[in-house]
Formats: sequence, structure tokens, C-alpha cells
Amino acid sequence: MRVLHIIDYFQPKIGYQETFLAKSQIEKGDTVRVITSERYAPSLFKGNALQQILGNRIQESGHFTEEGIDVMRLSVRFEFLTNVWLKGLESRILQFKPDVIHVHQVCSFTTLRVVRLKIKLKDTKFVFEEHMTFNASRGKWVLPLYKIFKIFFSDTILKNADAIIACTNENKLFMEQIYGFPSHNIKIIPLGCDATNFHRDEKLRRAFRRKYDISNDDIVFCYAGKIVPHKGAGLLVSSAIAMFKSGINNVKVLCIGGSDPQYLGSIRKEAYSSGYGSKFIFLPPVPNNELYKYYSMADAGVWPKQCSITMLEAMSCNLPVIISDNAHATEGVAENGSGFIYKEGDVDDLVEKMKCLLDKKTREEIGKNARIFAEKHDWSEISLEFEKIYQGEVDE
Repeated sequence: MRVLHIIDYFQPKIGYQETFLAKSQIEKGDTVRVITSERYAPSLFKGNALQQILGNRIQESGHFTEEGIDVMRLSVRFEFLTNVWLKGLESRILQFKPDVIHVHQVCSFTTLRVVRLKIKLKDTKFVFEEHMTFNASRGKWVLPLYKIFKIFFSDTILKNADAIIACTNENKLFMEQIYGFPSHNIKIIPLGCDATNFHRDEKLRRAFRRKYDISNDDIVFCYAGKIVPHKGAGLLVSSAIAMFKSGINNVKVLCIGGSDPQYLGSIRKEAYSSGYGSKFIFLPPVPNNELYKYYSMADAGVWPKQCSITMLEAMSCNLPVIISDNAHATEGVAENGSGFIYKEGDVDDLVEKMKCLLDKKTREEIGKNARIFAEKHDWSEISLEFEKIYQGEVDE
């Protein structure tokens, strides 16, 4: 099967669903290509936090192999908000002669251009996927643009889509309310993880804990992802300080990721001015395939607001997790006994859930459940769900 993934911004070094899905399909023998821009997502360069991993935001255009994936990077005629106009998009699509076109964003110039090719590619399956959430959609210009999109373009996409995919219930609800897509037209396929790469490594655990001056008795709560307000890493910092003040001293907090400099500065100030600064470790982002080393030295993961693929990757490393009741990934934690759900924004409740994981036996038992859940969501399994979609096997 010839599968063409189309996405405006593609950063395989730091992971994301489109990278892992493409890799899994290649391993299964499909001919896979990604068409994208010569640019990385602007949100990743706020404060230049990811520059050390990705380099410059604007790369060269051309044909490359990146992380084992065939990638065609097209020049950009213009960029507006988080949308780009790719030069020569249509001709590159037709040249590839895809059996499937999988577009990883619904509301974009690229999507509207791809839809118009349906008349020329009648035997090609057109799949549109959306990961947008209500929190991430807010902005001065964004909501009015969504309204325009819904009025003029939603019906066209709906009529020409062979499948519309969401990865969470919130993504699905977003498309229903913002784009006007009927619920029965949207299928949910959850995010996955690379359960082979993301595993607990005891040797690395010992080495990294020595490196960061973490004793065997210390219990490390970690957060990995963007350190920005809507992700809520500051809530973890506040909760840890409350624990220290209550007399619990064998806890450390590890935060890894690209940041909003102002927000990171504020939570670092809170940590260090509390008198417990030595118990906090703030690290810059690391390549996705290196994250398992840091999860291995941790004991539990905390995602105070929005969850992401990183949560599942941590679970794959036997980490019990704590997430918010508004994280829209609660079924994975609640139904499988992989962690705890706390009331979002409630520091006292988060402290209580963290205290539940101070017991080693509890952590180990829940961590085993987390690993079992992650294995069921390995990308090899998730890609089979997409394969059914590509072949027209859509569940009613």
C-alpha cells in the first residue's frame, strides 16, 4: 500500500503520532512518504527551547530520509498563523500515486487543496485527522476563522472524506462543535507508544540518579512536555512544596521540556524561593528516543492539565501516573488501574494523590498495570486500526 502522510509541520526527532505511525507502516511493508513544509512548528521555538535539538526553524526544501522516513519538504509561499501554503503540493501528490492520503490537520490551506484532488484520485482513500483541543484553539483570530471554515468548507471535507479520525473524545467533540461534523462520521483511534524503545532500564536508572544526585530512597515525580501555562507544570511544583512543608522530605521533582521562558522563570522562582530548591530538577527538552532514560530514573509521572503521548510513553516505562479529571485520557488510567485522577487545579487533591504513590509496593503494582496498558497501545497495534480505515473497514 502506498501511504502519503501530509502535515504542515513535521519534526520526527521529537516524536509525535505522525512520526511513529509512519515508522510502523514502513515496518509492515507499506511504501510511505511524508509531504510537509521546510519549516518546523512555530510553537516549538518560543524561547528557542527546542533549537538545540531541531536546529533552525526553517530548513532546506527537498527530498530527505529522516529517522528512516521518506520525507518531501516543500518550500513555503507564505505562512499565516500556523498554516502554510506549500509550493507544488498538488503535483507532488499526483506524482506519488498514493493509495491513501492521510492529512493530519483539518482546518488548513493544505487540507482544502488536498480535497480538490479527490476528483483526480477517485480510487485513493482520503483520511483526515484532527488533534486540536478547545484549550489549544483559543486566540484572537482563531475562533472567527473556524466559523468561516465551518460555513464554507466543512461540508466539502465531509463529502470527500473516506474517514475522519480523532485521537480522543475531546478531539471528537471539538470537530462536532467547531466544524459541524456529525458524531457518527468521526472514529476515535487513540495515540500509541513505542513499547520497545520505552522501557524501564535499571542500569540507566542507577547511572542517571547518580548523575543528578538522587538517592536510592528519593521518590522522583516527573513531568515531560512543554513547560507552558496550559500544561500546568507549576501545579506540580506547588504540590511538591506543600508536601515538603508537611514534613515529607524524600521526594524530588523532575521537569523536562521546552518552555515559555516567562512561565518557567516563575515556577523556578517559586521552587527556589521556597527553600527547597535542591529538590527540583529542570532540564531542557531531549530527543524523544532518549526520554526513556529519564523515565527510568523516575518513580511516577504527573501531568497536571493536558495529557499527551508522553504520558503513555512514561507508562510504558512502568511509571504510575497522575492526571487531571479534565485530561480527556482518564479512561486509560481509571479503567486499568495505571494511576490516579485528581481534580484539576486542586493542589490539595494533587498532594493527596502523590502521597498515595509514596509507598513502593503501590508504585510497583500500579506501574505493572501501566506497562500492560502501554503494550496494548504499541504503535504496531494502533497502526492496524489505521490499516482497517485505509482498506475501508469502517465500524458503524
